[in-house]
Amino acid sequence: MRNGKILIYIAGPYSNDDPVVNTRAAMEMWARLWARGFYPICPHWTMFQHFLTPLPYEAWLDYDRVMLSLCDGLIRIPGHSAGADGEVAQATHEGIPVFFNVDALFEFFKNVVPA
Repeated sequence: MRNGKILIYIAGPYSNDDPVVNTRAAMEMWARLWARGFYPICPHWTMFQHFLTPLPYEAWLDYDRVMLSLCDGLIRIPGHSAGADGEVAQATHEGIPVFFNVDALFEFFKNVVPA
């Protein structure tokens, strides 16, 4: 937690099926978390940066790993994703709490972020 702000990393499918649909799902999760007082990190937004600054896939994964290491929690959006599964493994390894539903995340942080 930085300056009383709780950073939550959104992990979920990106390239599996449709990146635009997957990005929308992540953005909807971002809005839900933001509305509850969290500071969400949405790695799916790098899709827009990629238009201007195309980087290899591994470079984006490295960027995401660094962003995740700064976070206080991770929310896993459902769907098949080897990348998101790797992010869950990283979070677990680093002791970052992992949540598979947003209500569990809200419950965990209820004494820090008011409802």
